Parts: sequence; structure tokens; C-alpha cells
Amino acid sequence: MVKLPKKIDKVPWGIMFGISGIIAFYTLVGVIASHIILNSIAAQTSDSVAFLANWWQALLFAVSLLTAVSAIGSLVLYIIRSTAHKADPKETTGGSENHENG
Repeated sequence: MVKLPKKIDKVPWGIMFGISGIIAFYTLVGVIASHIILNSIAAQTSDSVAFLANWWQALLFAVSLLTAVSAIGSLVLYIIRSTAHKADPKETTGGSENHENG
């Protein structure tokens, strides 16, 4: 069983996963949309555009990759924390397994 340090255990990993996932999704949509728009403009002049031709496209793609990795890491830590709390008998309260009938 993996035991997380207290500082890492207190971070809301579910929220971090959600925020990172949303940012990763919309930056990836922005990279694809910008490529389609720039390629459409270039097609009017019988030209073509490379996928990451501009610095801001490369930056947007790098942010997308970093937030995707962050989202995956947050999801892994969320799963580890939730399974660690389920397996720890000290964390459960109000259970009837320690009480006798009568």
C-alpha cells in the first residue's frame, strides 16, 4: 500500500485533475482550430502552413502537453489517495464490525 506524505495528501487532486483536463482540452482545440483557420487562409493564396509554424502555436501545444501530463498525474494521485483511505481501518467511522449485538 502506498502511503502519501501529509502535504501531498491534503491537496484536492480531483479538482486539480478537472482544471488540468479542461485546460488541456481547450488548448488542444485551440491548436487544431488555429491550424485549420491558418491553412484555410493560406489555401486562398495557393500556399500551405506547417502545423507549428508560429511561436504561439508551439506555445499553445506545449501548454496542452504539460496540462495533459498534469491531469494524468493528478488522476493517479487521486486514485492512490482514495484507495489508501479506503484500505486504512482508522479512517472509517461508524462501522458495526467492532460492536457486539445486545
